[in-house]
Amino acid sequence: MIGDILKNVYQCLFLFLLGISLSCTKATESQLSALDPTSSNPTINSAPTVSLGADKIFRLPINSAVLAATASDTDGTIANYSWSQISGPNNAIFENSNVSSKTFSGLIQGTYTLRVSVTDNRGAVATDELIMTVQALTQTDAYVSATDDWWLDPVTSFIPQIVGKKLDPNQVVTRNIWYIYPNEPVLGNSSTDTISVSNIETKNYVLKYVIQKVTSGDYFAQQFMTIFRAVEFTPTELASGLSIKNLRDLDMKNMVEYPTKLPPVNHPRLLGTNSDLFQEVTVLDQMPCSSQPIEGLGAIPNFRDKWDSASFGYYKCKGQNLTTFATNPQTLEYFKPTPVFNQKRDYRILFIIRRLQNCFATTPTACGYTQTDFSDFKNRFIAAQMAEFNQNWITDPNNMLVYSNWNYGHFPYDIYSGEPYRYWTTYLDTLWSDLTQTQKNFLKIQMSYRIDAWLENVRKKDWGYSNGNNWNGSQAEGLVAWALTFYYEEPVRAKAVLQSVIDGLWLHRDYYMNTGYYKEGASYIAVSYLPLMRAHRMLVAAFGTQLRSMKWDYFPKLSEFFKQSIGSDGLAFGFGDAYTRNGNAHLIPLTAMLIKEVIKQSPIGSIPLNSCDVRDAFKNIYYASFLDDPWGFEPAYARDWVQIVSTCNDASAQTGTSKVLYDSLGQEGLIKTFMPGSTVMGALPASLRWKYADETSVGFSGTPNTFAHREMDFGALVWGAYGSRLIDDWGYGNIVDRNVMYSVIKNLDFLPQGSNTLSVPDAFDKNADGSIIPDTNRSQLFGQSGQVFIETISNVEHVRMDGSIVYGSNHVDGVMEYFDRYIIPFGDGNYVIADSFKLKGAMTSRVQENFYASYMTNRDATEPADCQNLSLHKDLALISPKVISIKPRCSQVGSKRMSEVEGSITFDSLSDGAFQLNAAPQQLPGRTGLDDARSRYFIYQPNVAVNSDIRLFSLAASPKSQTHVPAVISHAACQTGKFCFAVQMKGVTKNYRFSIIGGRYKLESIY
Repeated sequence: MIGDILKNVYQCLFLFLLGISLSCTKATESQLSALDPTSSNPTINSAPTVSLGADKIFRLPINSAVLAATASDTDGTIANYSWSQISGPNNAIFENSNVSSKTFSGLIQGTYTLRVSVTDNRGAVATDELIMTVQALTQTDAYVSATDDWWLDPVTSFIPQIVGKKLDPNQVVTRNIWYIYPNEPVLGNSSTDTISVSNIETKNYVLKYVIQKVTSGDYFAQQFMTIFRAVEFTPTELASGLSIKNLRDLDMKNMVEYPTKLPPVNHPRLLGTNSDLFQEVTVLDQMPCSSQPIEGLGAIPNFRDKWDSASFGYYKCKGQNLTTFATNPQTLEYFKPTPVFNQKRDYRILFIIRRLQNCFATTPTACGYTQTDFSDFKNRFIAAQMAEFNQNWITDPNNMLVYSNWNYGHFPYDIYSGEPYRYWTTYLDTLWSDLTQTQKNFLKIQMSYRIDAWLENVRKKDWGYSNGNNWNGSQAEGLVAWALTFYYEEPVRAKAVLQSVIDGLWLHRDYYMNTGYYKEGASYIAVSYLPLMRAHRMLVAAFGTQLRSMKWDYFPKLSEFFKQSIGSDGLAFGFGDAYTRNGNAHLIPLTAMLIKEVIKQSPIGSIPLNSCDVRDAFKNIYYASFLDDPWGFEPAYARDWVQIVSTCNDASAQTGTSKVLYDSLGQEGLIKTFMPGSTVMGALPASLRWKYADETSVGFSGTPNTFAHREMDFGALVWGAYGSRLIDDWGYGNIVDRNVMYSVIKNLDFLPQGSNTLSVPDAFDKNADGSIIPDTNRSQLFGQSGQVFIETISNVEHVRMDGSIVYGSNHVDGVMEYFDRYIIPFGDGNYVIADSFKLKGAMTSRVQENFYASYMTNRDATEPADCQNLSLHKDLALISPKVISIKPRCSQVGSKRMSEVEGSITFDSLSDGAFQLNAAPQQLPGRTGLDDARSRYFIYQPNVAVNSDIRLFSLAASPKSQTHVPAVISHAACQTGKFCFAVQMKGVTKNYRFSIIGGRYKLESIY
């Protein structure tokens, strides 16, 4: 009866009842039918929305798929889910129950159309369909049947049985071949379907199974089999009595399968509820005010000012108390006609919004802003952000929406995806109740494409997931943020993503080694550590438990390693594919010292700190931009750091004091000599960092070339003195293709020719018939490792690097019987490098020593003139056949300052030879295709081919307050079968005597 009456009224009455308008047009059928006659206040029922995401394609033998429906209703709730199959080659197996996700199984080759319908609590219905294509195995397919990872305890032996399969058991094959990377463990019979593997080391392995058919060439198939083996338990893990597998399973149980604590049901939920989050950061809000400098090179940042600026938008300690968003430095951009998008600033704005959400819900009179002003700003912010988001999405050839800068290009979700995912999930989570359903759906759908692609990579164990290196740490943060943001809205995929993150961090576990060494070197710690810690913080807030994959017991040692990786030029001395970092733009050493507070195992402020260790952590700071992120601002930072550092009074920096800082697992280290009072910069009080200007150092690397991002560069050196670098490692070049691993033309940087070490020009790779391949060089061999020793001779502590094995002493392709490199402090901040070697048998070659120094690039052509950006440029000159002059133009310790050092390298050897200075700079293309590195290089080479030699090189440097005089080196046969080298530097002469010991010339004494 009510329906008949309402169908005869005009829209003016219809809208009048709704309190909307008095426009008098006839109401439509849909508008009328949406009226709820049972309500005392009739309203329109908005239809729900539902999405199944992108269409799916996969290949047999996988024959099941999980479909997850993302549904919502703006004015009610979802009451029912109904699933159906519209078409397909057979009837898939599923149960049409009222759930948001459904498993379809029993699938065969063909195309299926599947549908979900959702009904809201007032009867409105929405549907979505998905096309699922199931492809058959082709004749080129083979696969490995063991798909589960092996998680191993520290054991002495292990032999997994892994079975490879072919599509057609009747195929005629000549052989089945197994390959395993990255090293050469012992394979069983590699021509059978079943393989055994032994001699497994601590790393992740990739197995490749190849079928070769008689008539039509090779069939290739690849399956990633990850084999994880812990080096050892940490003390905490050992005390638990659990196995590695038990610990990994606990992570899965507590964070995926049966968590005892769940994330908040309502948004925002990242880092807990608003109440949880702001209770945690109360200790930061209560930090005392300070007048210390805010940021700078080697300064102690004003933590309270940095926190207030990042989390409030203004400096409360300076008396600021803003009450309008139009005057807040963080938010005023959105009151301009065309706001400029800045993700770092806008990430801070989201924190301010959450702070005010909490404030208006608890103490609205103390928020400083009005509700009206707050709502107006959020509307401005949302409108500008959505416009930016829409503008930056593009459509790729496969009709998949892809954000223009959300990935590196190799994988849809990769190392570059973390930042945008972190931002846009936080945006969604924070503003969930302020966004329209259309806006939320658009953001969800676009991010969903990459999540599907990520899960497919996980299923296939593609490199971007299974490699185990810094990618696993860097990817974790964005993935965890997505999974928690959609924990209840996309429960199936959210849990799958969380499981993949936990597995990936277990793969990454042993990159953090037990001595504190990070396996990819100092320059890569930040790539993994910072996003890993932020992901961990979100997981703890959501599930109330710690990740067991990380070796938390050893993180304080990580702090020490990181600090000791900084040379006398203020730069990290990383080798191989390393970035030349200016100290650190973050507080990894500090957070690692405080790790038990950071992971909530100890109360804030309870860990005692060594004041000089803290001073050294701040000494390495290159500005304080890491404190601009309130979401990553650790509560453990709430200390009076100025007072702590003021109590440091160590006496280690005595004139001429040398010490060796060395890691036995990483096989690399640094020799430092302290020379207080040498430079003008070192005497200035402005910066802790500038104290490096009164030091000299030589970094050395014997790191195994099988470590990630490492090269065949055993014996490589970097040399810095008085605030500037004199000899560089070349840094990050192109990724090495195994097929051209020994190519001098294509992979110069990967070989010893591209590092400051020794190389053998005639160590050619060979064809199957024994003929040489001119483009190649096997001076050092991949998979072979040398040794590093800290020794003392004649009361002089020094480093001896034995590269005999890495140069092939026990390998058929090797060229050397032995190679020793000594790195010896001379005194007065100078050093001696001594090399002794012998080639195999009667082989001779013009064995050369390589040296590289950075050269100005086109992109920093103006830097040496004004030294704005800490340019690494050096001017080189050939003073004589035995002496090279090196003059850095700029200091690397202090910006806008010219270098205060002049250096030189002098040589002498048993063979006659000379330095050769390359007239033009050598150019090394980087990963991005840009000319990322240019160097001038010089080599020492004997005049004729030799079978053996002893060579000495002086690394002499003087501050510009002194007149630099290059060293003088001479040698003579001092006794039968013994050779003595005399080195004179700064009026001091020292003699180095070599004798035959164990069939090789070794350093016997220094006098």
